[in-house]
Amino acid sequence: MPMTLPGWDSIDAAARYHRAFEIAGFVALGLLLLFEVLAYIYGNRKDALVAVADQTAARETVGLHLELERDLQKRSPRTLTNEQKATLTSELKGKISKVTFVVQKDLESRWFALQLSIAFQDAGAGLSMVDMAPGESFPVPAGVMMYKPGGATSEQELKDDPLYIALKKANLFGGYAAEPFVSPERGPTGPMLPLDGYVVYVGQKLP
Repeated sequence: MPMTLPGWDSIDAAARYHRAFEIAGFVALGLLLLFEVLAYIYGNRKDALVAVADQTAARETVGLHLELERDLQKRSPRTLTNEQKATLTSELKGKISKVTFVVQKDLESRWFALQLSIAFQDAGAGLSMVDMAPGESFPVPAGVMMYKPGGATSEQELKDDPLYIALKKANLFGGYAAEPFVSPERGPTGPMLPLDGYVVYVGQKLP
């Protein structure tokens, strides 16, 4: 079958078409190489962006996990560690004969006070428990405040006190009371405990 392509029967036309198609071939080859280079560059960029996105997602996951852990710790009741129990027992053993616990009337505070009282009993201290009036709140940093016999007007005055030393070493000291009140909200107008005895105040867990 005879060819019917343009310029098929003309030397000049065939030469022109040959040159044009040759140039087009070089252009196409150049474009192919350009596209291959661009595909390689964008492929690397895509991989880099995917890696960044994965790292960001991993960091967010870790952050959410930590936030969840903190939220669970906020909601969970306080628990004395074995190390804290051992510290309280060893530091107080034979040094305190009696202590009164003044406890906020909610389940979490009472549970924490029970754990503390067991450590004090193991140290040989006699215990008595006094509940605050229903509805009274007593947020205490670290959960525990103390009163030493005779009172104190500064933390410096407590530096040699065995209860202060024990609470400090157990990372439980949250402050001191100058007078042994039963009602923190009513203060001096409320009932008072004897001035010559130790008092441990257990208030609500801080948010």
